[in-house]
Amino acid sequence: MTSLANRMDDLGPHIFSPREVAAASDLFAERSALFFTPTQNLPPKWVGSGNLDVKLPVPVPSWLEYQQVPGYRSPRFWVDHLQRATGKIRWRSLKRVRLKIVVYDSYVRGAAMILKAVIDALKIQTNGRRDGRVIYYFGAIDEDNWEDIDGWDVVEEYVSKPDQVGCRLIVEPTASTTQRSSHVINHPRRGRTKALQTDDRLPRSARLHGRR
Repeated sequence: MTSLANRMDDLGPHIFSPREVAAASDLFAERSALFFTPTQNLPPKWVGSGNLDVKLPVPVPSWLEYQQVPGYRSPRFWVDHLQRATGKIRWRSLKRVRLKIVVYDSYVRGAAMILKAVIDALKIQTNGRRDGRVIYYFGAIDEDNWEDIDGWDVVEEYVSKPDQVGCRLIVEPTASTTQRSSHVINHPRRGRTKALQTDDRLPRSARLHGRR
């Protein structure tokens, strides 16, 4: 049986048909070959649904980390972690959502936190490649705009142990139209402080230096 990986080696970026996907002996192990394949071609058991509430072992990066560690800039990196954490390859999109992102780490990022790649990874797809090909991401939200995201709440929680580091992503439908975002830091010595708040547009940090 020809694996999806071997087909990618032979053909390059490839849209796998439902028949090709169904023939894979271990689809989850080969999920990285499916970035060019639409969700409709996947077996339903590999597509999650409902509200998303998941803990990832990697925290959202600071601006310095985002610049110096290429993996943080790649939505595919975050898609892989979402897949591992949920046991699903894709997620059915929720309409008009609010995001909550809780970051657990031993130091504070504040306004230097970069959310772009994480939010991109939650989208259904991107059409931004130079060759015109569509890339399919995790799919929990339609797009990263105010029509689809009402806003987000970022909370930074100080932790002292390395095995507690990570981030929690919560995606839930909302009827709100406030379009406000908040960023709060909880620190054992400094108490609770507000890092930033935007109410009329997506934060600039969420738009910078994305990588397809």
